[in-house]
Amino acid sequence: MPHLKNLPFFRRWSLKTRVTLFTLIIFVSGIWALAFYASRALHADIGRLLGDQQFSTVSFMAAEVDEAVDDRLKALELVASRLTPTVMNDAEALDAFLKARPAAQAMFNAGILALDLEGKAIGDSAIPTDRLGVNYGDRDYVAGALRTGKPTVGRPVLSKILRSPSISMAVPIRDAQGKVIGALAGLINLAKPSFLSKITDNTYGRTGGYLLIARPQRQIITATDKSRIMEILPAPGINPLIDRFVQGYEGSAILFNPRGQEVLASAKTIPAADWYVVATLPTQEAFAPLNDLLRRLLLTTALLTLVAGGLTWWMMLHQLNPMFSAVTALTSVAQTNQPLQPLPVTSRDEIGELIGGFNRLLGTIGQRETMLARTERIAHLGSWTWDAATDTVQWSDELFRIFQLNPGKGAPSFAEHQTLYFPEDFQRLKVAVGVTIKEGIPYELELRAIRKDGEARICLARGYSETGPGKPATRLFGSLQDITELKQAEEKLRLKIVELQRWHDVTLDREERVQELKREVNDLLIRQGKPNRYASQEGKPPPDKNRTR
Repeated sequence: MPHLKNLPFFRRWSLKTRVTLFTLIIFVSGIWALAFYASRALHADIGRLLGDQQFSTVSFMAAEVDEAVDDRLKALELVASRLTPTVMNDAEALDAFLKARPAAQAMFNAGILALDLEGKAIGDSAIPTDRLGVNYGDRDYVAGALRTGKPTVGRPVLSKILRSPSISMAVPIRDAQGKVIGALAGLINLAKPSFLSKITDNTYGRTGGYLLIARPQRQIITATDKSRIMEILPAPGINPLIDRFVQGYEGSAILFNPRGQEVLASAKTIPAADWYVVATLPTQEAFAPLNDLLRRLLLTTALLTLVAGGLTWWMMLHQLNPMFSAVTALTSVAQTNQPLQPLPVTSRDEIGELIGGFNRLLGTIGQRETMLARTERIAHLGSWTWDAATDTVQWSDELFRIFQLNPGKGAPSFAEHQTLYFPEDFQRLKVAVGVTIKEGIPYELELRAIRKDGEARICLARGYSETGPGKPATRLFGSLQDITELKQAEEKLRLKIVELQRWHDVTLDREERVQELKREVNDLLIRQGKPNRYASQEGKPPPDKNRTR
């Protein structure tokens, strides 16, 4: 993974921007991570708290409905226990019996029906009655009471006679021997006020409500939202959480209702009728305080981010101001080619130490430049640099002295160099520089330069590429050395050597002639019988005079 500071877009930013951005990234990441963790934790805690509260409410309501259903079944059983076969067989007596039970009738707003073994209505408490003779044997609650002999709560249906949603419950009628001889059914019209009105007439929160659901049929019996009465729940497998409630789960969960709305729902079973009550509350309302808190937290985070960014920028600007002043001073010196001066130290922190170290280094560089300039003057060696990007040339002081030019006017351009050299020498220099620029190949040439006073000087020119051989140059640097005196001294030395060689040759010729004369004299002496008086000079011992005698 590349380092952050090596990324191109990151390198283009200033130090203040990078430090500020990095600080903001750390700060914002921390704040947002804390906000995310807090929101998740608060969401879970508040959801659990709201779920417990909602489940407590729905449990209380389910207990009341369960008790109401149980009371109605018991009331039907009490009325049924007082019906005898004699009353069952006497229509007028049965009608009078049913109408004489106002307490039971109050529990069933659609009336009470007495049914024979076939399920045909033989008695009705309603006035006027139009249900007598109707066969209800196919209804589940009637069939359950007649066949099983147990109290039965029927499924919600859309009554053809009442023309509205209704639920019914029935209990068996027995004779003295306990044999089932009929059924007594109580009918409840859901379109009218009933014991279930506490569900339909109440909301949970501002936008939430209650649902009473028949578990076996997966059907809504009644609801706060009237449009959902008689609605069939999604088929098994479509909504796992709804399936879980239908299967008997009692508790709270967050789910999407059949209309696609996310709600917090709690369910509680009503054992007396195999129903269950559900309280629902849209999560948008349930978590509204939390969402408002999160919005405030995000707003606070944004404000703190801006404040932190501003303070960080101000701090960096204040702390790095000495460094920026130093950079400005160095840039000014570089652009005006002025001598380097020590930078002011305005703080005693790390930046002050850095500037102090730079000043010490500047002093060392100044000493070295002084020594270099002295060496250049002694050696008549000047240096230069050329920047391809700006097409600017910089000369050392010695180079100006070589050509007798004024340093205040700046270095001449390369095109102006043609007046500083002999024409043919300038063409050689131009070709060599072109090759160095294109291919990076260094050059070394002896050129005849023309000073301001018109005197010709012999100079040794060298040039190099910053990028090295094989690559186009972006910056050249080199030197120019006045070697006129050196060339003159070499010429004088050459002449001395030639003269010395000539005298050496003459001397050798004289020595050879002397030796030859010596040999001739010696030969004459030997012929005359005289001793060899030059033998010692030829490296031989002189003859013994006594021995010769």
